[in-house]
Amino acid sequence: MIRVGDVVECGSNRGRVGAVMPYGGALSIVTAAHLLEGLEGSEGNGAGPAMVGGVACDAVRVISGYNLAILQSRNSDEIERSDIKNPTVGNANLFTADHSSPCRIQSISSPVYYVYFGCSDLPMPGDIGAPILQDGAVVGMLSSIFPNNCTGLIVSSDVLSVGSTRR
Repeated sequence: MIRVGDVVECGSNRGRVGAVMPYGGALSIVTAAHLLEGLEGSEGNGAGPAMVGGVACDAVRVISGYNLAILQSRNSDEIERSDIKNPTVGNANLFTADHSSPCRIQSISSPVYYVYFGCSDLPMPGDIGAPILQDGAVVGMLSSIFPNNCTGLIVSSDVLSVGSTRR
């Protein structure tokens, strides 16, 4: 079963499933677009396959400007849809299949916002694209981490509504 927080492998690049949402008539996986560079001959759309939980997935869309890619599984029966909601300022958790890291969303004034982590519990390489959860719902995805000041950038789930309505 593919769900948020699972590992996405694109050649030698690793990231995480940030959300699972409807797109193009099927449940689709959202992850970091730069992971696609690990696929031979990848230029975004049409690249593949990426592997998620041993299941081959094809890149069908890159959401420009936000480092997000939409992948579709070749076996869509094995996907668990995400609950997605708008973020609020306050406590949250970065979630992966391996661990959960508490964090705090400081502002939500744009589609990309800062989140603060405990310096002893920073996300690891390979956690890019991981979902940020509030009350069990995806409110954003990790885009980058700044270990020198224990902060990161999150792409808001607001961007997903744009990605799911445009083709």
